[in-house]
Amino acid sequence: MRYITLILVALILACMAVSVHAAPPETNPGLQKAAGAVGHGSGGPFHADRNDTADAFTGASALNTVLNPGQQKKADRESEAASGTPEGGDQASDSGKKTPDPSQGPPASRDAQSAVPLFLLLIGVSALLFALLVFRGAGNPAATTGLPPDARKVEAREEGGYGGETVLGTVIPVRPGEAFPASLRDKYLDVGYIGRGGIASVFRAQRKTDGAIVAVKVPLRFDEATGTCFLQEMRIWEGLVHPNIVQVYSVNILPVPYVEMEYVGQSLQQEEQPMPGMKAARIIADIAGGLAYAHARGVIHRDIKPHNILLTADGVPKITDWGMGASLSEGMDADTRGFSPAYAAPEQISPDGYGKTDARTDIYQLGSVFYELVTGRPPFLCGSPGEYATAICEERPIPPSRLRPGLEAFDPIILRCLEKDPGDRYQSAVDLQSDLASITGTAAGMPD
Repeated sequence: MRYITLILVALILACMAVSVHAAPPETNPGLQKAAGAVGHGSGGPFHADRNDTADAFTGASALNTVLNPGQQKKADRESEAASGTPEGGDQASDSGKKTPDPSQGPPASRDAQSAVPLFLLLIGVSALLFALLVFRGAGNPAATTGLPPDARKVEAREEGGYGGETVLGTVIPVRPGEAFPASLRDKYLDVGYIGRGGIASVFRAQRKTDGAIVAVKVPLRFDEATGTCFLQEMRIWEGLVHPNIVQVYSVNILPVPYVEMEYVGQSLQQEEQPMPGMKAARIIADIAGGLAYAHARGVIHRDIKPHNILLTADGVPKITDWGMGASLSEGMDADTRGFSPAYAAPEQISPDGYGKTDARTDIYQLGSVFYELVTGRPPFLCGSPGEYATAICEERPIPPSRLRPGLEAFDPIILRCLEKDPGDRYQSAVDLQSDLASITGTAAGMPD
């Protein structure tokens, strides 16, 4: 992009130079005087065979007047002193000179006409390069952010998924590509914008066929890369039917790619924090139940955070946004593609040191959410992705009870979830549920 910008600036400067050089003498009195003097009596520069020394001298003087006015005035004063002739005294002698042919036009005008095609060509090339520059910046945000690839992924994931960082009823600015597709208007009524995730926008709508309120998820862009990610997420998600997972009703590719799913109006991020330990433990136990169900089917989420946990009106938590998920049973790549810094597991940041992501990655992230619910802050407070990466891989979190007395019973569970080595964590979500049940007095659910 830097080189395109430099080329564009160079071409614009070239266009300006051509336009100044080709300006008709009518628009520049100084040039008009010079051009008239050069052509006066000599038929213009193309009549050099006429040896008219006086005319040539007059033209040179006039041109020098334009280019070096100070020097010329000095020469004029010296000439006056020597001859005693005041300025303008030679006007009478000029009256007898032959007037140039008007049909020929001033030489500078003919130069201007010959320069027009070049000028238009340069303008066209500049416009083309400018269009390419704008298109590249709009189609590739990474080219304008200056961030490394992983940081751009982190930044995108931080926007949250369905329910994400939005509050129901607030007005959210709609970016280009986020308008509800006109081709879906005949299927839904009362469409309202909810929010956006990494690759899609989500809308609340009323289904025309039965009046049900649903959520409709539509890709932000209709290109191959976005479509592949969108359909992969839906392929993972639509097979998961559990009380603690947002249900997908239908996946469609016509008239445009879109997904219709269960509508849940609030996220865990919007809950008041810190909350009572028992309330938080029940929410975490329910989420662990949804994860245990997914893990039993070979699916991992890898982006568990408050933005991606929705709460029904009666307080039932539901996992949403499986865009970072992988189906290990289908052989999908478990390598890290991105993460949310505050909730990332060590293996997402340093796979060479801690191995690939698996079900225990979700357990670490669930421990981070648990920590935040009871303390009102994530396990590590940092100002940048790099600082988070260092803290998550090298530092130990402060026990929750030191930040908020009365949480001693939860310390061992939360800190075990947050172990650096996956082998030291809970090895399954069912094990985590079991320990939570011993505190809350509820039975640990087994995956169906």
